[in-house]
Amino acid sequence: MRRHCFRSRVRVQPHLAPLVSGQWARTTIFKRDQGRVCFQTAGRHIALVGGRLFCARAREALDRIVDFMNQGPKASGNVRDVMQVPMDDSIDWASNTRDVCGLAVGADGLVVLHHDRLEGVAADGQSLWTAALPLPPMRWGVALTGKQCVVTLSDGTVVCFGKDQ
Repeated sequence: MRRHCFRSRVRVQPHLAPLVSGQWARTTIFKRDQGRVCFQTAGRHIALVGGRLFCARAREALDRIVDFMNQGPKASGNVRDVMQVPMDDSIDWASNTRDVCGLAVGADGLVVLHHDRLEGVAADGQSLWTAALPLPPMRWGVALTGKQCVVTLSDGTVVCFGKDQ
């Protein structure tokens, strides 16, 4: 059996605000024509649909968005624009971009991985902090370790964000 070793450079970056409470949480990931998984934070459900985040207190509200996104594409070949999803009062908030390529969910909010930055988002949708990334991240290359947030960049570099000491 052959073993492979991978080396990564670890750079510690300052974390701009606390977000991690150390509790388990879940999120909803939508992939067209695949099943859904539902995650929660602070009594809310979070969905990642087509690179855009949606939040609702009831999972059924997010299911309606997924159903809307699944209507039509198979028959017409056209894919719906996630930025044009009709929303009602059952949706607490939605992100203004569709560039989310990963997220880590804590009990009191989430860390959102964008193509060029990392963002801490409270459960109510308020942006708490942002940190620029020196290179694009790997898709889903973000993890919470309890006291730090670790991001893997496209060149294999691992960047660690933590509280200022």
